[in-house]
Order: sequence, then C-alpha cells, then structure tokens
Amino acid sequence: MLRDESYMRSTKGLIHAPYSMAAALGPLLRAALPGHTVLLHDNLNKAEVFQQFRNSSKPCILLGSGMWEGLDLLGYDYGWQVIAKLPYPSLGDPAWKYLAEEQPERYAWATAKTLLQGFGRICRGPTDFGLTIVLDKAFENFYFRQASLFPPYVREAVVHGKDLQLQDAARARTTSRD
Repeated sequence: MLRDESYMRSTKGLIHAPYSMAAALGPLLRAALPGHTVLLHDNLNKAEVFQQFRNSSKPCILLGSGMWEGLDLLGYDYGWQVIAKLPYPSLGDPAWKYLAEEQPERYAWATAKTLLQGFGRICRGPTDFGLTIVLDKAFENFYFRQASLFPPYVREAVVHGKDLQLQDAARARTTSRD
C-alpha cells in the first residue's frame, strides 16, 4: 500500500494498531520501505517515541497503540493515518462484555466514539486535511449499521470500496495547499 504512494511517503503517517499487530508490522514495513523511518513504541516509551515522531523533520511512520486521544497532529507535516483494526472495547473486561450483550447500542457508541477520536488525530480543524484509511474488513459493516452515530461531515467524507484512488486524495490535498 505505502510503497506506491509518493504522497504517503512525503509526509508523516500514523498507523493505529494493537501492540501485537504493531510489533509484527514494524519489521515488515522496515523491510518494504528501506530508508524510511518506522517508529514503534511499547507501553514504557510511548511518550518518548511520539516526541521523536513529532520532532522529526523528515517523513516517517509511527506505529502507535492506544493513541486515539490526546494527539494534536495539526498541519501539512502529518498527512495520513491508517486504522488497522476497529477499536472495539475489550470483551475481556466484564463491564464491556455486559454492555455488548445487554446494551449493544452503548457498545457500538463506544467504538464509534473512539473511531471519531482517531479520525480527529490527523484532521484537527475545518482548514486541516488528513487522509484516514481504515483497513479492518469489519469497518464497512460497522459503519453502515451504525451510520447514525457518525456526524454528517464524517458521513460526507467516507469513501469506500475497491475503486478508491489514493492519488485523487493526494491531489486534492496538494491543491488545497496552493
């Protein structure tokens, strides 16, 4: 996906992934993108690695776990993000398991709220632009079942399907800079 997209190679990008998935993706991305900086954190060095990402003057990729809130990636240096897996609350937690079974609308809202927080990491205001790609196959089903949980500006921005052309999104972003 990233190898052919010069737009994505020319800006900083964030990949939201659980720790185990990020640990597996890190070496694969480094091998696929030689010379490109790929940063990976654990639960002990998250803040330090994020600062390294933020302070980098070169395009790089941050594989981030649990970075759905509290990040301000405003501006053209931060061009894209990937959501590798929908942020469903853990069913290993008895409270979330209860909600999923007894009040599924609240469980769906918790997932949608986290997704909306994630969308907002890369696009911070009405004049900012960021490309978000959701890779999880479950997104389309979740989104169409729960579309009412997403505000109109998100529903207008969602593009889905196999015919999505990243070049068109990149061209629109480049045009908006000029």
